[in-house]
Amino acid sequence: LLVVFQVSVAVMLVIGAGLLIKSFWMLQRVDPGFKAQRVLSAEITLPASKYKEPQLINNFFNQLNERVAAVPGVESVSIAYDHPLQSNWLDSFEIEGRASTPKNADSANFIPVSADYFNTVGVQAVSGRTFTPQDDADHPGVAIVNEAFVRHYFPNENPLGRRIRPGPPGRIWDGQKLTSFEIVGVVRDVKFDGLASASEPAYYLPSTQSPLNDMTILVRTSSDPQSIVAGLRQAVWSIDPNQPISNVNTLEQIVSESIAQPRLNMLLMMLFGGLALLLSAVGIYGLLSYAVTQRTQELGIRMALGANVTDVLKLVLKQGMFLALIGEVIGLAGAFALTRLMRGLLFGVTPTDTTIFAGVVAVLTLTALLAC
Repeated sequence: LLVVFQVSVAVMLVIGAGLLIKSFWMLQRVDPGFKAQRVLSAEITLPASKYKEPQLINNFFNQLNERVAAVPGVESVSIAYDHPLQSNWLDSFEIEGRASTPKNADSANFIPVSADYFNTVGVQAVSGRTFTPQDDADHPGVAIVNEAFVRHYFPNENPLGRRIRPGPPGRIWDGQKLTSFEIVGVVRDVKFDGLASASEPAYYLPSTQSPLNDMTILVRTSSDPQSIVAGLRQAVWSIDPNQPISNVNTLEQIVSESIAQPRLNMLLMMLFGGLALLLSAVGIYGLLSYAVTQRTQELGIRMALGANVTDVLKLVLKQGMFLALIGEVIGLAGAFALTRLMRGLLFGVTPTDTTIFAGVVAVLTLTALLAC
């Protein structure tokens, strides 16, 4: 009974570990929509008491872009409200020419970015154009939307040339309110809410046409991004000696941290599954060792009466494998029931993945055979 129980538990745990391993592997293969390699991210919060006017904010970040771009090893630099794997500003808007009421107002992720943002983080343009330095506060408002935005709001029409009006409050420069933005480009979807999330609609505005005090600076480098941290700090301090930067990290680290929980789940289940597999093997081995010792005289008599080594081996294997197979059948039944509870932990894998189930049965059978 103990051996059967150990084998059945091993089957359930190893199947769970297999599902999580495959799920994690599938998660790592997800295209986030951007290129995280060699990109540094850092947050900058300008004090509102010192940077009240939009022009002051734009001047600071324009100077910062120029000075960071001059740091050795920097390929491109940009600013954005968030790094690509995060967006926590859901803004309402209206599409000009369409009726809209407060009850059914359209909404999407709102992301102010500088001109070189899409090149810096590796987001590909699908149609139209990206932002240029000329898209500043002195020029008409422009916007770029992602593919999810087009699928949701323009499923059967070309969005280029259409205009959107972000919800109140409006963006103000020198007393003039910029309320309308023309869609000039479409870019690929980015996974804002983690690799396992669905792509959400988003629209990008030039940061100079929507200046904010809280921004993230993103720097693509030719080598290790951490090597330019000192140069980045010096560039900030050369503009404002009292301005700090925070949350300095690489995009690769940010992506890795975003899947930390699935990785932990996988490692824990692998640990428990491995221990259960070891215990079942030791259990079968120990039981058969004890049984063979108790039957030494019987086996001796069988061999004296003509049984050869193969016959004795078959006798032992039959006893051990019979217990193992009973345990596997019970474990498979339990796994079919219990893995459904793991549905929320899985990505791209069904709870009854036949490849995992068959592979685990093969591994457990081989383990039991070796123990016998």
